[in-house]
Amino acid sequence: AAYVFSSELKALVGHAESSTVVAIPPGHHWSPDGGLVCYYNPEWLRNDDYAPWEDPAHSVTDDEIREAFSKAVQKRMMSDVEYGFFLSGGVDSCIVSHDLLPLWRAEREALGDDRPIPTYTVGMENSPDVMAARAMVDALGGSKHVEHHVRSFTPDEVFDLIPKIIYHMETYEAELIRSAIPNWLLAERAAQDVKMVLTGEGSDEIFAGYLYFQDAENPRQVQNELRRIYNMLGNVNLHRTDRMTMAHGLEARV
Repeated sequence: AAYVFSSELKALVGHAESSTVVAIPPGHHWSPDGGLVCYYNPEWLRNDDYAPWEDPAHSVTDDEIREAFSKAVQKRMMSDVEYGFFLSGGVDSCIVSHDLLPLWRAEREALGDDRPIPTYTVGMENSPDVMAARAMVDALGGSKHVEHHVRSFTPDEVFDLIPKIIYHMETYEAELIRSAIPNWLLAERAAQDVKMVLTGEGSDEIFAGYLYFQDAENPRQVQNELRRIYNMLGNVNLHRTDRMTMAHGLEARV
């Protein structure tokens, strides 16, 4: 048997019958001998009964979370190309930028380069996200440390983008298309300057950042919902981020 692999469905047209196409799930790899193998399956994801809040011996301090978070940011900075950051103005990207900037400055200082980090925001003029991002830039030290770019748009200009976005997203799901429009414009702008960007995507699905989590009645409800939305990331938010950036030859890291 012959096997064909592709990161996009459109590349399989003419090479495979649609009934034979399957998606490799996140956290898996495949080989002809071993078939589909799961290589990432932590206990909190696989065990329905996982309840660390009920274990007195289970303890994670705020400092341990901060250290792990900072290491995660630094790990994603490794690059041999110019890179920047998607500063949406939301809590997630603002927290990432707070840790990213000193790491960037230390990295640049070692290279004898004091240029500011390029950041990118998208939104309608004076929208809450744009204003919040500008406030965060000021909090980080302003233009001395941050080269901030805002891609403003109007409702009229987005309609012509919809066919392009559907082509790259490979879906007609209305909510995904709607959320992909600003991502397209943001990636298009950032790709003029850099080849890679860091983002705050995925944070809400790990740290229960969505507003509706306040309605949870107990830790089990929070845990179950986090597992559900985490497992959907590859088909929703991260799918959108990947497709909209790669459409412009831009790599996004989360």
